Amino acid sequence: MTFSDPVGRECVISGWGSFEYNAEISQILQEVQLTILDANDCYEYFVHKYTSEATAYSMMCAGNTGNCTGICFGDSGGPLVCNKIDGRWYLAGISSWMYCGCGDSKYSSGFSRVTSAHAWIQEIIANDSEQE
Repeated sequence: MTFSDPVGRECVISGWGSFEYNAEISQILQEVQLTILDANDCYEYFVHKYTSEATAYSMMCAGNTGNCTGICFGDSGGPLVCNKIDGRWYLAGISSWMYCGCGDSKYSSGFSRVTSAHAWIQEIIANDSEQE
């Protein structure tokens, strides 16, 4: 599998998710930096255990080994944004799943890869524009 994820780049997630399993969600918007992980490692270690290769293409992983940060309950659907070299921010992923526990330092967080849904997003936008 070949991907163009910004491997090793520090990106930012934000959300109102809880800080630990079975806890209340935050009343304050939180953010944390996560490192984009190699897509092949993500697939090999996490995704292929739970999904097909076709679905795995639409996923990406980010995390901080040794640092208990990541998505948790209540963060699903939130943004994973990355900064391009020219300073512009772009939406790289949508918070989707956590492998085991909230921010478990041994595992990454899973995100839907926005580029894999680009054609569908454009179609929805075009259809919505036609209805106005």
